[in-house]
Amino acid sequence: MSAYIDRFKGWFQTVQAEHDSVIDEALMINMHRLRWMAFVVVPLGLVLGGAYWVGADGSSPSVVAGSRAHAWADFSMAAVMALLGLGAQHVIKQGRATPMAQGLTMLASGFTLVITIAASTIDQTYLSGITAFLFGSITIGAVPLMRPRLALFMFLGAYGLLYHALALTQQDLVLLHIGRVTGLAAVFLSFFVSVVLWRQATANILLHRALKSINDALKSSNEALAAKEGELVVLAQHDGLTGLYNRRAFTQLAENELARAGRYPCDTSVIMADIDFFKKVNDTYGHPVGDEVLKHLAGFLSTGVRSTDVVARVGGEEFMVMLPQTSVEAAVVLAEKLRILVQDSPIQLGDLRISITVSFGVAGIAAGQSGTVDELYTAADNALYDAKHQGRNRVAVCALGRPPEAPVMPAASRP
Repeated sequence: MSAYIDRFKGWFQTVQAEHDSVIDEALMINMHRLRWMAFVVVPLGLVLGGAYWVGADGSSPSVVAGSRAHAWADFSMAAVMALLGLGAQHVIKQGRATPMAQGLTMLASGFTLVITIAASTIDQTYLSGITAFLFGSITIGAVPLMRPRLALFMFLGAYGLLYHALALTQQDLVLLHIGRVTGLAAVFLSFFVSVVLWRQATANILLHRALKSINDALKSSNEALAAKEGELVVLAQHDGLTGLYNRRAFTQLAENELARAGRYPCDTSVIMADIDFFKKVNDTYGHPVGDEVLKHLAGFLSTGVRSTDVVARVGGEEFMVMLPQTSVEAAVVLAEKLRILVQDSPIQLGDLRISITVSFGVAGIAAGQSGTVDELYTAADNALYDAKHQGRNRVAVCALGRPPEAPVMPAASRP
């Protein structure tokens, strides 16, 4: 027996926790429904009240009194619902459930039940039914969302009031008994509807919350996946140490540039740069210092060229620069400028000061000529080999398909 009691307690606590967690959303739903009820009830109450008031003219005093009482009840309902609708609109503008929302829900429900009880009591003077209360109780059971314990309190209180109010105007004991039994059935049915709708609303709110949580998690996962995908794209195209393009990306970009130069004829040149005696730097100072030297040169190459030029690290200490719309002569001038800049800019790492030099090989394709990236790379590599062979820290030039030539040093600058 105790096991069943414990299970019931656990179930009850779970239900209470669910009700506590959804109350704010339920109150906001009530505010929206109350606002719409005001739009419907206010004009309806005015119309019905006016009809009761005017329709009683020329009738007996008792009928006039009953009709006027009905009219005042309808006018009161319209006035109170107008105020409640304004209050609901205020809560909706605030965008969150406040204590005012709970008060408006209880006030609207309680007033509707009271006014329909009053109307049913008035009807007993010349009718035997409690139609007004039936409509009122069903409306309160179906429209506002109320926690079951609040709804139970509300409907039991309403029935107690109806039970005693009917006796004020209904003298026939049989009809009084019928009215009370009918009222009890209406209260029971309305409470049942209220509980079912509350449980359904609770389930919907919890489901919506779970779906939102899942959607947020999926969105976050998709964003993280997109970020990782972007990082992979960057890693696939860039050198991890210097941040420059890698050889594969350089080859693709160079092919695109040569294809463009083929459609719109223009000069295209490349520069290959290689750090002199780089192995000695690694052997003397260690690979971490060697990495700093590589990054140092990468920075000079990146800042010393145009934004439309492509700079890449294509080997251990080898770098390539693609120069669109640039003649070989202008490429030589740029390479000489970069050579002097590197030579005159020692690397300072704490107390360690390292001076480096770089050899450059230049190759190019004149406007109207054809050539491939591999041919450009081979020519620039041959020129670089010649610069190394001639003593390093110099610029050499090689035409496509020809042996290295002596560097050309024109006074003209790049276009």
